[in-house]
Amino acid sequence: MLLLIAAIGLTIALTYFGIHLIIEIPNLYIILFGAGLIFAGLTILFFLIKFIFSKNQNHTEGMFEITADMQPELFQMIHEVVQEAGTDFPKKVFITQEVNASVFYNSSFWSMIIPVRKNLQIGMGLINVLSKQELKAIIAHEFGHFSQRSMKLGSYVYHVNQVIFNMLYNNESFDRTINRVTGWSNSLVITLWGAIYAIRGIQWILKKLYNFINKNYMALSREMEFHADEVAAHIAGSEAFSSSLMRLDFADHAFNEAVQFYFNRSSESFFPDDIYADHQTMLRFLAKKNSYEMKDGMPLIDLDSNLKYDKSKLNFENQWASHPSTADRVKKVRQLNIVKAVEEDSPAMDMIKDKDKVISEISDFLFKNLFLEDEGPNANIPIVKLGADEFIHKYELAFNKGSFDKVFNEYYNLVTPVISDYEKIDLDGNIPERSYFSDEDTKLSYELQALRQDIGTLKSIQAKEIGVKTFDYDGIKFHRKAIPELLERLKKEEESKAAELDELNIQIFKHFHHLAKTRNMEQEFLEAHLQLSAYDKIYEDQMNFYYEMNNKFSYLNQVLDYNQIETFFIEFKVLELRLKKELKELLEYPGFENELDKKYVENLKKYMDKEWKYFMVSAYVDENIMILREAMEALPYLIYQRYFLQKKKILTIQADLM
Repeated sequence: MLLLIAAIGLTIALTYFGIHLIIEIPNLYIILFGAGLIFAGLTILFFLIKFIFSKNQNHTEGMFEITADMQPELFQMIHEVVQEAGTDFPKKVFITQEVNASVFYNSSFWSMIIPVRKNLQIGMGLINVLSKQELKAIIAHEFGHFSQRSMKLGSYVYHVNQVIFNMLYNNESFDRTINRVTGWSNSLVITLWGAIYAIRGIQWILKKLYNFINKNYMALSREMEFHADEVAAHIAGSEAFSSSLMRLDFADHAFNEAVQFYFNRSSESFFPDDIYADHQTMLRFLAKKNSYEMKDGMPLIDLDSNLKYDKSKLNFENQWASHPSTADRVKKVRQLNIVKAVEEDSPAMDMIKDKDKVISEISDFLFKNLFLEDEGPNANIPIVKLGADEFIHKYELAFNKGSFDKVFNEYYNLVTPVISDYEKIDLDGNIPERSYFSDEDTKLSYELQALRQDIGTLKSIQAKEIGVKTFDYDGIKFHRKAIPELLERLKKEEESKAAELDELNIQIFKHFHHLAKTRNMEQEFLEAHLQLSAYDKIYEDQMNFYYEMNNKFSYLNQVLDYNQIETFFIEFKVLELRLKKELKELLEYPGFENELDKKYVENLKKYMDKEWKYFMVSAYVDENIMILREAMEALPYLIYQRYFLQKKKILTIQADLM
């Protein structure tokens, strides 16, 4: 507001001075200069007004508005929660496909003065994985936000954040307008330079404020989440809210996996008979893979569920996070220990009226882009509807194809069986009598990974790339100044664990070599090992080439003149020649014969067999650039897939030997 008042004052002063010059000295150049002064003042004012009064509109595509007549039982639950929370009913209620619920509203300058009624969106994916009481808890959390006085402050800061961001980083149209105007007259250029410097000064001030405002907004947002959690616990009980909260990430992953299955198999024209029945079967399938206990058809997720994978001992508050961690939220809610009696707690999906119709509308939106082509690979292929059982059968086949045998207990998720210079190992030496791939063996690989990640994060904190001064490591509080000493200790620990893992891998190699030798499979075992070892040496080089090419291509994101663009593509041609060579060699790998989609291979060969123009006269050839991008993204996929198949080949031999 201070900047706006100053801009109004400056505009009035420049307008007065410009008019005074024009009246006093009626000379063509002076008239243009005076007009330039007036325009400069208006430019500064326009710059502020344009962004301050801009409206941030939430898009509702893929949201289906519902009413009390359409979903009476769901609305009855919402009314109960509204009454208990002592807040207002939402302006509109929407159903979406997501495993989530949220409050949203359109924000503008006037919404900071005039109260805005908020909307509620509830995902069918959320309803699909909760009991009625758990859904009530999640909805109560959202109405906890409705009831917060801090929501008013939150809306102020949200809008201010948007205004500042647009002023600093989203002002291309404004810059283009200025550039056009400065081409009209030299007199305007002189005066507009003053306006541009004034605008740069405004942006400098706002940059200083932006991080401060945003960081404090995030802190406010985290406190608002804790408060809304407490409201939910008081309305639906601590247990209902904590159990639903812990299930959400897992349920969201299951839903995304189910949806992605259909996109990955689009060439076969598969379509879900009921995407939410698929979601349920996926949830049970993944729960079984993770050894989660089931209750009433739903997985029970606890705070220790991810400890097998997350061995990090480093903990600090993320000042830029809008939500506290799930673990912190669950701990606080459980400390409240609010118990609510629940007489009947059936699945929340039972409340949905005309469920098949709602699911059909959501499915049509979700998969609308899969079957729009009048010509092409899917044009004449009839849509094949999959029931939940058939879906999970096909998914499981693909899952098993893309994973290692369960006898390895996930040990090889992070470890490669490659042993460098294995010829120097005494293969006939003593082999310890022990069982391999225990939980302790797997734990070692995850501990080493976490240790390396923690070392990297500590280096970022030390370099002030992560803005924290204090942190906890293994339950002990440290200041940033103590990082050098801590790093020295952790590097020694890393070396020790790496050596322990290397020794374990050597023992495993000797164990399987001995088994292979006794079963006349020594040559097959060693050949598979040598093939993986050879590819292991070029894998990193191939990935580094991809990163180099991708970084180079990002140059096009800048505003460039025609000569710069032409020069770029001439220089990029060298990288593109190598890209085609790498793709050709990867596609010739025998293991891909029955692995890759035929249309996918055809498209890549079409790209490799032709010279493509990406820029002509004064415009990008968007279609050709899209083909190039797809070819570039195919490279890391094929590199990884080849490595995976080569790795799986030796692990299949090892599994057969066990």
